[in-house]
Amino acid sequence: MLRYQLPIAITLVGLSIGSLITFYFTQPSHDKIRLPLHLNDTTESLFATNPFDVTTPEDIIDGSSIEAEKFWARMRRRKLFIGLLLSAIVSINAILFGLSLVVNGTVSELLTYGMHTGVSMYLLILAVRFIPQEEIEKHSESVLHLAVLSTSAAFLLGSAAILPDTPPPIVASSESTLPIYALWLANLALYVAVCLVTMTTARGPPLWFPPERIYSNTDHENVCGVTVASPWDTLLFSYTTKVVWLGNLASGLEIGDLPVAPASSAWLLPVSSFR
Repeated sequence: MLRYQLPIAITLVGLSIGSLITFYFTQPSHDKIRLPLHLNDTTESLFATNPFDVTTPEDIIDGSSIEAEKFWARMRRRKLFIGLLLSAIVSINAILFGLSLVVNGTVSELLTYGMHTGVSMYLLILAVRFIPQEEIEKHSESVLHLAVLSTSAAFLLGSAAILPDTPPPIVASSESTLPIYALWLANLALYVAVCLVTMTTARGPPLWFPPERIYSNTDHENVCGVTVASPWDTLLFSYTTKVVWLGNLASGLEIGDLPVAPASSAWLLPVSSFR
């Protein structure tokens, strides 16, 4: 077994537990009393004198999805592919765990392969839960969890792969360990594939905001891409590329050429929350 496998397994288990805790505490609570974000027929009389009530239903949304059916159909294919990759990872980890039992492996090996199997099964459960999701908020949450966990696994296992498998002086691996090493490398390759797929998965379809309610006079995607960008695009701020190119290509730049800010960045919601 390569070096540092037990610390890596413990780290991945800790990240998975953190993911579970995050899921638990980010679930919407239906027991709390929430003030309305905008007036309607039932609340108008209660807040008629509130000077901070400046929002309407359209102000608390980022925009409307463009070609949502095509986007979710494409996402379903991508999610199924992620599920297949993770199924292969679970199978490999289960085989490694079984081999460690058959060859009377050490306690460290049993713990390592057992924890790796548990982590991969948790990722597979996330992927299966991920497949039918067609709500932007839930889809985005699953993308982020899968991206963080698979990237962490690929990075840690890849780091261990470039290190000597034994402390100096290096001892050549015996033939009996070659199949296990081959399975381990296959496991690493699959984690890298899952990492690449999840990191480039969009967190939502392109959005459009009614032009009559904002300065942008367009009939195509006009909302800032930060709301739906993939984890990779978010890390590299790729959604700003369109704005940068406007300065390079456009003969003149006006306010109406800029993308619409998402609802979370609009000034109306903070003002409305003063109530």
